[in-house]
Amino acid sequence: MSKPFRIMKKILFLAIILGLFAIILSAGCTGNENAAVSGEQTTAQSQAQSSSASGFSLNPTPTDEIPSNLAINVDAEKDPLDGAVTVISRGGPGLYMANKLNVKIYLSTGQIIERNIAPDVNSEALFTEGTKGTDRVVVVASLDNGESYKIFDELLEYRKRTDNT
Repeated sequence: MSKPFRIMKKILFLAIILGLFAIILSAGCTGNENAAVSGEQTTAQSQAQSSSASGFSLNPTPTDEIPSNLAINVDAEKDPLDGAVTVISRGGPGLYMANKLNVKIYLSTGQIIERNIAPDVNSEALFTEGTKGTDRVVVVASLDNGESYKIFDELLEYRKRTDNT
């Protein structure tokens, strides 16, 4: 073999090694720290934030006055068996302007759970963390024009099943 051929072979080998090294480094920099966590758990962790932060209150406050052409209707209910809370977007004339509905649940245990739901008719969020006590549900609508309105703030009480004997 000629000397130039060996040098080119070494250069090509070095270029391939450097290229592989660069690919490995770039993949490590963009990887997810929680790669071992399943997709469902990652979604739940990113959507649910539990904390006993200051500002916790089980006392509802008045909702914002929203122009009638921007009104959005929301319902919330508590499951009588396990205390899970379901929040449902029911539509309204302002739904076309909404980009998200932020739902915050203040649990009677002192935790705050927060999730966003899509501003579509009948889109819902199920909070299985709901308690068998009284929980507070607050919904804030964020609109495309940058404004936000608190559209729902109510207490949901757990209803114990009665014995009809």
